[in-house]
Amino acid sequence: VAWMDRWMDIGDKKPKDANGLSEIVHNVTQPERTQGGWSFSVDFGSAPLDAFVELIEVVRASGAKKLELGSFGYPRR
Repeated sequence: VAWMDRWMDIGDKKPKDANGLSEIVHNVTQPERTQGGWSFSVDFGSAPLDAFVELIEVVRASGAKKLELGSFGYPRR
């Protein structure tokens, strides 16, 4: 929750940069239990790399031993 509060802009109050971007995460789904552990999705929108790095740190601090990243909902060609 603290990570989401830092990187999302629910109140639409963060300033925009010269390109009109707020450098925010657009969406995070509720974590769901899966056969292999937990799954959730993040739309990083215009967020900087720091948002991604901090999320990895949060996941690691939660005790996760393995992390898989990808666009798993899209059909593979």
